[in-house]
Amino acid sequence: MAPELRQREFDSAPPPHYPPLPPVGPSAQSLLIPESISFDPEDAATLRERLAEIQALGFHIEPFGGDTFLVEAIPAWMNDISAEPVIRNLARSMESGAGKPATSKELRDAMARSCCRMAAEMR
Repeated sequence: MAPELRQREFDSAPPPHYPPLPPVGPSAQSLLIPESISFDPEDAATLRERLAEIQALGFHIEPFGGDTFLVEAIPAWMNDISAEPVIRNLARSMESGAGKPATSKELRDAMARSCCRMAAEMR
């Protein structure tokens, strides 16, 4: 086949189809051993209702039966901080009531305050 015919064939070919990229979220660090955390019924109900918001913060957490959740990954920046107290504080801060975080930004701020307190206690 003549080179000009190959070029014309290449130019008229449809572009390749690539699958869409997954949505970009915060980077997460997988835990070597997933951590199961049991909550009281009120906190567990709150977590179930707002699970997508917690996952958007970088936690990979799923219901594990009853009032227990399985944490498989944490936000990468939390390398030395235990997931359990942070998630417990988030659940308590998300319970309905005045002054409780309603938006994603308020939830991120509550998580940051919780982590700062825990880091200060570790020193």
